[in-house]
Amino acid sequence: MSEKYRAGVIGCGVIGSFIEDTMNNSARFSLPNGHAACYDSMHEINLVGGSDISLERRIAFSKRWNLPEKQVYADYTKFLDEQKLDIVSIATPSPHHTTPTLDSINAGIRAIFLEKPIASNIAEAKKIIYESDKNNVSLAINHTRRGDYAYRVAKKLIDDGSIGELHTMIAHFSGALMFIGSHAVDILNYFVGDCPVKWMTGHLDKEPDFDPGGNAYILYENGVRAFVNGTTGHALGFKIEVIGSEGEIIIGNHDLQFWRTNTEGGSRTLVQHPFPQVYTAISPMVALIEELIAASKGGPAPISNGSTALEALKIIVGLHISSS
Repeated sequence: MSEKYRAGVIGCGVIGSFIEDTMNNSARFSLPNGHAACYDSMHEINLVGGSDISLERRIAFSKRWNLPEKQVYADYTKFLDEQKLDIVSIATPSPHHTTPTLDSINAGIRAIFLEKPIASNIAEAKKIIYESDKNNVSLAINHTRRGDYAYRVAKKLIDDGSIGELHTMIAHFSGALMFIGSHAVDILNYFVGDCPVKWMTGHLDKEPDFDPGGNAYILYENGVRAFVNGTTGHALGFKIEVIGSEGEIIIGNHDLQFWRTNTEGGSRTLVQHPFPQVYTAISPMVALIEELIAASKGGPAPISNGSTALEALKIIVGLHISSS
């Protein structure tokens, strides 16, 4: 790769370009957020262009990121051929992840930052992983919370035994298993140490037909249980409850709580403790991109990679199959 990495975005919509316009101060998110915004903020990266089938989005992308319109393409294959990218983001809608990812691999791109879910079905996900491995292409998936240092601190608390032995996890979100649920099941997998699932069962909402919500019960091979409360219409936003033998962690878009059992007096009540909040201040997506760059230079695979994303997809697909 060059000294300054040349980056581009395929898919100049919300997550590719302007998601920050939709955000407000009611939730705990770190900026920059969105593919172009992250590249634009990183001194070691030059955002050199993008591609989208929509003329309106192409014009908006070029204006927002101060790029010549000729560097924002309708045909992403021409974009890949002419701009000689080091890193490309695939920020297209989920059903359209596979083909541009494989075309990027074939074009010689060495690092790909792919939106979640990795694909719309398991066969396509495995094809992406196989081709990236075969061609020595570093692949990171934007399961953003794996890059969030608050979630990494929660994981350290779990691993250090601060809540005792991990027992049960509950993921709350309202609807859209592929869009939101993939984040939830991926972070459950992360907290349980990416232990394989032994078995699961669940059922889908009847409505809507496209990307419905649903509920699931998951048993991991290490005995940890997880519940997915993802049915459409309930009042809870994105939140994860992690329950151990000696405490609990609650973390999400609005929550950072750490509780430990008070054994004095024999009552074993939970007492709230301060959630550790001294850690690196960095955007979760930037953290994932930095890991992707390191991987492309021979470092370890990003914490959110093809294999971890495949396991999250398997749970979503399993819930669909269980409900059929």
